[in-house]
Formats: sequence, structure tokens, C-alpha cells
Amino acid sequence: MLPDPSPFPAVTAAIIARHGKVLVTRRPPWASAPLHWEFPGGKAEPGETLEAALARELLEELDLPGTVGPLFMKVSAREEGCRIDLYAFVVHAAGEPRLREHIEARWVEPAELSRLLMTCADRAVASALAARGGLFPA
Repeated sequence: MLPDPSPFPAVTAAIIARHGKVLVTRRPPWASAPLHWEFPGGKAEPGETLEAALARELLEELDLPGTVGPLFMKVSAREEGCRIDLYAFVVHAAGEPRLREHIEARWVEPAELSRLLMTCADRAVASALAARGGLFPA
């Protein structure tokens, strides 16, 4: 189930790392936050755990099965006039994403994330990743 009751939408994000890079996806021009980059994920449905929501979203949007691991961080942010609570989880996924809703996917070094146009909440996660040197600093 969702964590503590909140009047704000619970949104999930996957931090999928490979060879020191993380996966980011680009929103289409017709979506909210058009052409912004984000960590893949989406909204939790009523009665759905955050982990289940994230696994479902990865399959629906990227045809990418994954194992949802620990929570990396929670960010509360205002997006398009609406406040959201973003829960970023470490996810282990095999294979490559197949775009179903996004227009592009990239594997990016954490230090390079600041060069991308990202949503406010995703930018906070990107900053935390860059500050740590990624998920598993050397």
C-alpha cells in the first residue's frame, strides 16, 4: 500500500544502473512536461504498493521487467502546478527498454544528468546521484 496518507499523488521512479550509467527516458511533446527527461516510472493506482506500481509502469511503458529494490530517496516537488511525492527506487532490470510511450531512452553518466532538461523532482534525484557518484561509488 501507499506510505503515510498524503493528499499529493504518489509517483514512482526507477534508477536502473549499468556500467556506471543510469537509464533516463524522454517524454513525448504531447505529454505533460513535454520533451523533459525523467527516470522511468509513473503513478501508483489506489490499493497498489509503490513497488508494484513501478514494476507495472516499467512493463507498460518500456516492456522492461525488473526487480524493485530499496528506496533511494523521496522527493516532494511541484510539477505543472501540482505537488507530487516522487519515490525513487533502485531497480535491477535485464534487457533493453522498448519505447512504448517515451520518444527516447539513454544511458547517461550521473554527472551528465545536470545537462538534460529534467522535471523538477527528477532533477533532485539526478543531483543526489551525481553527488554520490552514482549508485555504487568506487
